[in-house]
Amino acid sequence: MRHALVALLVIVGLWRSAQRQAVWRNEDTFAIHNASDSPNSWRAQGTFADMLARLGEHDAAVERYRIAIGLAPLEQVWQVRNRLAEWYLVSGEPGLAVEQLRQSLAVAPNQKQTWEYLIQGYLALGDFRAARVLADSALALGGSADLFGRLRAVADSAAERASPGRTEPTKSPGAARPPGS
Repeated sequence: MRHALVALLVIVGLWRSAQRQAVWRNEDTFAIHNASDSPNSWRAQGTFADMLARLGEHDAAVERYRIAIGLAPLEQVWQVRNRLAEWYLVSGEPGLAVEQLRQSLAVAPNQKQTWEYLIQGYLALGDFRAARVLADSALALGGSADLFGRLRAVADSAAERASPGRTEPTKSPGAARPPGS
């Protein structure tokens, strides 16, 4: 009887392992299965959105990012917004990216990544003055001199090419707290 029980447990374990192997065979299969198994997990929905974005499924990716944003706790929502903004930037939609990043800054103003992406968004929109002002603010508030100095230089260079003399600072379009370094 004892040997039969051990044999049964081994068979069940092997069967379960075979099932898991099918799910874990690649990242995409895992992301799909995880999102299905955990519909209320912001991380699972965000990972699924990342997969859809990588596969070029624009509308489906945006929908899943929005679901993940709705599920994420307030202190984590900036991460999902930044991922959505990154997707918008890659997709050539910098206005939508800037919108998401401004919302990220509202809840987590000290995130270097958010400041960096926001400056890139303004550059992509051709708003070189806003990009420069944000880079200057980040530098003044202790942001990475290397990173934000380079972004400021890009903004200045682009502004000079677009219209010499248009690089005067304007009001800051972003938050007034220092980004993480």
